[in-house]
Amino acid sequence: KNVSIPSVGAWVKFPLHGQEQRGEVAFTGPTEFAAGVWVGVVMETPVGKHDGMVKGKRYFQCEVGHGIFIRPQMVTATEA
Repeated sequence: KNVSIPSVGAWVKFPLHGQEQRGEVAFTGPTEFAAGVWVGVVMETPVGKHDGMVKGKRYFQCEVGHGIFIRPQMVTATEA
């Protein structure tokens, strides 16, 4: 199945730790830390893993703990 890649600036929702999270897309594309396409999201709540930097490479900027990378098939478009 074709997976749609959300645009930077779009809002998405996704499951994380058994709860639905929301955030704004800040990055889409390939990364150096893992193969394939990733969606970088700035989350509303600080349940993420980083501030947009992974292994010394900056992909986007946000507050510490608000950034996360998710596979495109895990995110769903939502309203801001």
